[in-house]
Amino acid sequence: MSIGLSQTLHAQVGFRLGAHLGTARAKSQSSGFIVFDTGTKIGLSFTFFAETGNEKVKFQPELNYIQKGYTTRQFNGSARNTITYLDVPLLVKVNVAHGNNTTFYLLSGITPGYGLSGRGKANGQTDKLDWDREGFRRFDFGIPLGASVNMASPIGALVLDARYHFGI
Repeated sequence: MSIGLSQTLHAQVGFRLGAHLGTARAKSQSSGFIVFDTGTKIGLSFTFFAETGNEKVKFQPELNYIQKGYTTRQFNGSARNTITYLDVPLLVKVNVAHGNNTTFYLLSGITPGYGLSGRGKANGQTDKLDWDREGFRRFDFGIPLGASVNMASPIGALVLDARYHFGI
């Protein structure tokens, strides 16, 4: 004899095109004070994802090509750094409310990433990023927190997703 619970799992795959708003902050190793703070840079984000789970909890692994970066002001103008990463977010989505053809989720997880390339542009000149010399990490890791709204539409689900990525 066996007693158990059964839950139907639904799976879907898809892609998402979005924008990444990036900033950077650096602290002095000796004093702990912020010595470097930047402006926002907008980058492109293209993601393939899969989603599986039940109506309450879903697991969503992703493969994300993302342009991170920041802008800085200098005495003679501004500079912009763009760093392209391949991120692999592993997310858990929890259904917190369900309405008429609309579902609200909270999400979190981990995001390992690998830096593919980078470039800096200042005073009309573009330079390739030297990972070691400039102190950038090729391997990245973070914890995303966010919310998602899924709405039914005639062509499929429309998803609005907002996340904050805590870099570690």
